[in-house]
Amino acid sequence: MECSQKNVWNRICKLKEQNKGRYEGEQTKKNIADKAKTLFSRRRYAATSIRDICDAAGCSKGNLYYHFKSKEDLFLYLEEQTFSEWWDQLDTIFSQYESFTEKLYVFGDFISGIERPLRESLLLNPLKMLKSLYLKGSPIASAKMKIY
Repeated sequence: MECSQKNVWNRICKLKEQNKGRYEGEQTKKNIADKAKTLFSRRRYAATSIRDICDAAGCSKGNLYYHFKSKEDLFLYLEEQTFSEWWDQLDTIFSQYESFTEKLYVFGDFISGIERPLRESLLLNPLKMLKSLYLKGSPIASAKMKIY
């Protein structure tokens, strides 16, 4: 193998290792978020400690704090993720209807379907939560608040 081919191969190997590290980091973040979401739903936010989340996720506090600044930051990450999923679902649903009236009825059905589980798990209604995210400067919530 020529010298230049060795350099290219070494660069490719380094890139693979970097991407593997990023992928594993994203998987760790996702695991922490999934476990926290489950705990917040079962125990409520205030009754869930960082230690509880770390134990459930199988990670250290340092690992959790590497991905999230605080428990509140983790909670806001989960809410932004949830709102993004909801808006994506709504966009898909709305694309199936032409009139504003049809979309309004579908929106009502959609909200009634998510409001009950949300209230049960987080004790908040969706509009209040969206407003709180907006006030904290969430880019997703800021974009969506223009609708209201």
